[in-house]
Amino acid sequence: MNAAGTPQPTANGLSQDPRERARLEAIFTAPPLTTGYTATLPLWAWESDWLPQIYLIRDIELMMTHPIVRSAINYFKAGIAAVEFDISSLDQRVTDFVLAMCQRFWDRGVPVLQNGYEYGWIGAECNYRLEDGLLEWDSLDHFSPRDTFLLTQAKIPVGVRIKNITQPSPESPIKHGRVDLWMASEDVPAKGLWYAHEPRYSKWYGQSQLIGAWRPWRRLAWKDGAETVIDTGVYRFAFAGPQVRYPDEDLQVSPSAGAPATTLDSQGRPRRYARDMARQIAEQAKTGAGIGLPSGKYPPEMGGGEKWELEWPKHVMDVAPLIGYAKWLQEQIDYGIGVPPELLQASEGGSGYSGRKIPREAFLMRNQRIADAILELFIVQVLRPLVRWNFGNIKFTAKIRNILMTERKAQTGQDTETPPNAQPPQQQLPDQGGPGGGEAGGANMPAEARAEPMTFSLGKNVVTERIRQIAMRILKQRAA
Repeated sequence: MNAAGTPQPTANGLSQDPRERARLEAIFTAPPLTTGYTATLPLWAWESDWLPQIYLIRDIELMMTHPIVRSAINYFKAGIAAVEFDISSLDQRVTDFVLAMCQRFWDRGVPVLQNGYEYGWIGAECNYRLEDGLLEWDSLDHFSPRDTFLLTQAKIPVGVRIKNITQPSPESPIKHGRVDLWMASEDVPAKGLWYAHEPRYSKWYGQSQLIGAWRPWRRLAWKDGAETVIDTGVYRFAFAGPQVRYPDEDLQVSPSAGAPATTLDSQGRPRRYARDMARQIAEQAKTGAGIGLPSGKYPPEMGGGEKWELEWPKHVMDVAPLIGYAKWLQEQIDYGIGVPPELLQASEGGSGYSGRKIPREAFLMRNQRIADAILELFIVQVLRPLVRWNFGNIKFTAKIRNILMTERKAQTGQDTETPPNAQPPQQQLPDQGGPGGGEAGGANMPAEARAEPMTFSLGKNVVTERIRQIAMRILKQRAA
């Protein structure tokens, strides 16, 4: 402000007038101007051969019945199963309470919310309990994503609607088979919890973790897919029933034998074509049944050969290439879900640092973001209002420690695998005074420390230098 009392502009050209700054800051801190944005459906989604947004929702339950899909999605969910928390607050009671709630939510609530990975969203109901005079979060009830809907007011989420609820009694407040659960306010924790899994172009609805696996799954397990072709090939060609040669004549059959007659002879007796009998023999051979053939032969003028002959195929179909194709599609499913196949396969060749550890690190770093988003949801909707409810307006911070570092520490306290080209740590003798060695370190060392010499892996030069130092010390003592 100058001598005349006029506010002077700041370095960025803005006025120092408090009212003007307050007005501008209110604009900056207001809700986003793009609230209510709806993404445009991409043009390729209208093609008749695709429409994954429609087909994927229809196929999710079928995809979850496939062992490859189920195994990969469960592995992906396990990426945030074991986490550690950093909690800080000026009030130790709040610190202990927040830590207990976070641990309980991660044990009971996160596995429930992770059921939204398949559809991309999920709605749930928070349950609370009173413990030692404190209101605590207890558990989470979840519902099918297709029965949950986000409630908004002026494009802002305010609650979660759950449909298909049976009215327990005529006096029940439940009407029209639905219940609306409120979201959190500043002082009241949420009853309804809404989780959007990795949203893309939308704040409130995420994308399915299975979307990248939908195409290879269709080619693997859908009608006329690789698995169907393999099954058909094994049934049709890998078995390859016998070839039966039969005489061009009819056989008399007995009605009591159970074999149906094909025709009747001139005297009304039932007869059957030999061709039908040969077909029956070939079809029943797949059951492993014993086969008995007549020993009749053709007359010499017709060659004298056997009238009935059974010939088994010498070669069957090789399904190994088809199985290789199916395995390739299975790997594509793993990639599409977000789990590199190296993490699921046995360590047959690439299980070293570059074969398994690098994909695992990238996998955990991606899951770190998902874990942070889930914890932030719990803090905003449940934890912060709970703290205000129980303790008043006391601030706290809660975050998840680096999952990658946590896993490394869990492996016997540190990472047991050494990266390629890593240099071994330098060892230092216990009685050396510094990098140059000398007697000072040994002379100043406590007696109890010198009583138990430490064992090191030493090079030849280091051992020679150590012996020389000991010899010099003995000579000085004798000279004295």
